[in-house]
Amino acid sequence: MNTFAQDSPEKQREAVDNQMTGIRNFNGTVNEGISANKLYTHRLTLNSSDAGAKIWGGLSKYQENVNFYFELRDGFPVLKKVIVLSEITNRQAYTDFLYDEQGNTSLCMYQYN
Repeated sequence: MNTFAQDSPEKQREAVDNQMTGIRNFNGTVNEGISANKLYTHRLTLNSSDAGAKIWGGLSKYQENVNFYFELRDGFPVLKKVIVLSEITNRQAYTDFLYDEQGNTSLCMYQYN
């Protein structure tokens, strides 16, 4: 019969703290790359209110800009971050998705007004 000891609560907290520190550092590195224009960018604008176009939902103003930040490795894109900026009438929202080296979401932040 095999038994496995579980980590103590202190070790579990330490592991989570180390993981969060790693994510925080990686996010800072990606943000620095964005600020220094080291990453490629694609922007997708949804529901642009330019040129008097009819806006979805009958709102006076509704637009979302989705920014994809990535690097190229051996000719293939590696997604680092997606930032969604939304403007709905007089409200604004900011959503930030950070992706790890394997393409998994490692952080998501959302701010509203």
